[in-house]
Amino acid sequence: MIDFAKFWSLYPKRVGKQACQRKWVRLSYAEQQGIIEDLKARRGRDKQWVNGYIPNPLTYLNQGRWEDEWESVDHEDTSWTIDPETGRSGQ
Repeated sequence: MIDFAKFWSLYPKRVGKQACQRKWVRLSYAEQQGIIEDLKARRGRDKQWVNGYIPNPLTYLNQGRWEDEWESVDHEDTSWTIDPETGRSGQ
């Protein structure tokens, strides 16, 4: 099992922590690993996320969003920051 803190530290929008923890422990190791890999790939590169549309973390987990296809920005946005309260881009 991958520690929930790893997921929480990587996910750019931090709301509904307790519900996410309950969901996280019910996921298989393979699912948890896929989520961590997806978050590392997506941060600063997913066009929707860079533009400020980031689903709540529980929605991401419940709907298996780590398996979704996503459109990449032309280049990695290294200045990309997210306000953890709103989930909106700080650009």
